[in-house]
Amino acid sequence: MIRLNKLLISGRLATEPEQRETAGGTNQVLYKIRENGTDNLWHCRSFAKIADFVCDRVEQDADCVFEGRLEQTPWTDDQGNDRRSISFRVTRVHVESTVPA
Repeated sequence: MIRLNKLLISGRLATEPEQRETAGGTNQVLYKIRENGTDNLWHCRSFAKIADFVCDRVEQDADCVFEGRLEQTPWTDDQGNDRRSISFRVTRVHVESTVPA
């Protein structure tokens, strides 16, 4: 059986990246991207070097291609109910154009 989970989205940053650190001390960044040509907004996360790249090198209005996979994250809400979130774990970013100075 082939198991495939790969996603490519052309878009731009919709929010400023929010830097965090995992319990193990790894850099993590949370952000949203708006898919080009649609109103789709994707919740994204990146780790380590990709997290640093997104924070340091990707400008808000730059056209990019984001590559990665979808992930489900289990969590518990304030009432004790089990929930799941789906996010886009970005593992590669290709900057297609930069914002003019």
